[in-house]
Amino acid sequence: MKDNERVLKKCPFCGGCARFCEDMRFHEKKDSFPKWYVMCMGCNIRTPVADRTFVMKMWNERTNEFFRDT
Repeated sequence: MKDNERVLKKCPFCGGCARFCEDMRFHEKKDSFPKWYVMCMGCNIRTPVADRTFVMKMWNERTNEFFRDT
């Protein structure tokens, strides 16, 4: 487990491990838009793309309206 992933709680749906992921669509455009999301490695539920700190907050606060299936 990476150090930065220790701050993420387990998945609120399946209890799986979560990790930060970078949305590569913005990387190709060299856009400065925040391009991170948190995704469960068990059930693939994820947060929307946003600033890294904000997606960590969404994930850890368990606000279900932010989650979506991929």
